[in-house]
Amino acid sequence: MSSQQRHPVQIVRDLFDWYNETIAAGRAAVTREDVQRYFTDDAVMITNEKVKCSGIDAHFHHFQDIARKMSAMAIRPFDILVEEGNRAAGYYRIDFKDKEGKSGTVLDMAFWEFRDGKIARMVELVDFVGPRVEIENY
Repeated sequence: MSSQQRHPVQIVRDLFDWYNETIAAGRAAVTREDVQRYFTDDAVMITNEKVKCSGIDAHFHHFQDIARKMSAMAIRPFDILVEEGNRAAGYYRIDFKDKEGKSGTVLDMAFWEFRDGKIARMVELVDFVGPRVEIENY
């Protein structure tokens, strides 16, 4: 099934599977091509009412920033994930250990909009259990 035929829920699941299997496991570094598989060229991510990143290069730098600040990460399976047309919403948790060895969890409620089989917009509300990790805005 091509990326344009995938349901929105499957696009997000594929992204998270890729991240857990490839990036979080430390087997490879993220590339711009990886980002382009999942995000439109003009994709925007808004976190807690602030633009976190906009465009492929910004998303690429976002993933690099996460890799610099974390020694381990794992996105847990969704607690809830629903879709309606070209939109989806989900609640999930991300377990992490930062480079200083502190462990915590990100609580994430996200809303996605899709275009051409990719994420075009993500709006998320996040909070931390344990230490906060500041990820730059791009």
